[in-house]
Amino acid sequence: MIMNRLVGLWSVDVLYGPGAQEDTVIAFMANGEGWLAFYHYVLLERETFYWRIDDGGRLHISGKTYAGYTLDDQWEEKPSDWTVLNLSFRIAGETVPSSESMDVLTFSKPLWCNESRFGLLKKEVSRKELPQFDHD
Repeated sequence: MIMNRLVGLWSVDVLYGPGAQEDTVIAFMANGEGWLAFYHYVLLERETFYWRIDDGGRLHISGKTYAGYTLDDQWEEKPSDWTVLNLSFRIAGETVPSSESMDVLTFSKPLWCNESRFGLLKKEVSRKELPQFDHD
């Protein structure tokens, strides 16, 4: 049951309203795969991962691939070493700063950089929606 609640596409920016120049989104697919993407005008970083929820309701993430730009603006793609173990979270309906009511996913500690709160963009998400880079 709790796994089904986590499935979806979640965003930091949606909490505050449209128009921000950056966003962090995380996708949890029902098949146990997902991704986290950071945008600043364009897609800059993306982690793909496997996820599961243990019997105690804690989230575990194992990185699959990392892709993004280095500090010297070079493109790289490599195996991910991102691992998150025993992370607690809650999902609750809230009125967010944009004055909308939505489900909000809150992690017990920041999941990426300082981001620990994400608003639900949509429940259905598929592998076809994996963010792609324009690095030509």
